[in-house]
Amino acid sequence: MKIALLSDCHGNIAALESAMKIVESQKTDQIYFLGDMVGYYPNPNECLEIAKKHNCLMGNHEYACIHPSYSKLFNSAAQNAIRWTKNNLTVDNIDYISKLSYTLEDMDAKIKMAHGALTNPFEYIQSKVTAFANFELFTEQILFIGHTHRAAVWTQSLNEPYDIKLTEVWESFTFDLESDKRYIINIGSVGQPRDGNPNGCFVIFDSLEKNIRFIRFEYPIEVTYQRALDAGMDSMLCNRLFAGI
Repeated sequence: MKIALLSDCHGNIAALESAMKIVESQKTDQIYFLGDMVGYYPNPNECLEIAKKHNCLMGNHEYACIHPSYSKLFNSAAQNAIRWTKNNLTVDNIDYISKLSYTLEDMDAKIKMAHGALTNPFEYIQSKVTAFANFELFTEQILFIGHTHRAAVWTQSLNEPYDIKLTEVWESFTFDLESDKRYIINIGSVGQPRDGNPNGCFVIFDSLEKNIRFIRFEYPIEVTYQRALDAGMDSMLCNRLFAGI
């Protein structure tokens, strides 16, 4: 089974459409979106219409759209973007995101998925301590996450469960799974990478070949940049796309 996993599109339809062209060329059996289809950029409805054809999780930006007080935790640019997004989402899409789950499982592929973490839906897994706490909460070999906008692989040895290693992924990269290891895979961001590489990122998991492929892809950043400016969004959000930060 070949599965595509995408996260953190954030209303960047130009990036999502570019990613989906690659996904379609790979003849995947299943597609999952791990949350944050909305926020930051001006095409949340278009992104959600694509997500609705597949399976999607609740991200913190969807949560902020239906629980406005939560957005107080965001910086001012993100707060303004959430207000814009909430005001521009269709009634159907507001209803759709309000019903999204925090976790998903694919029983056939034997994987678990969350937006941020299992310990807390919107927690960032950025330390070995947090990674270990999350390894304790799933039995599958792999947990796929997003949220940090930085692609990464956390690896736990079954023989030494406290021996957890982090591998950050900045470019396209494929690796084979090892039977004596468990993994937390951060699939990166389609619409707003923050690892210094402006190219979008997503993952394809092949459960038969037992490998995971990180795909970095180019998209017309200038299109999203101009659309966001025209919508009155913060220039910082627009400019950061070119730097991948």
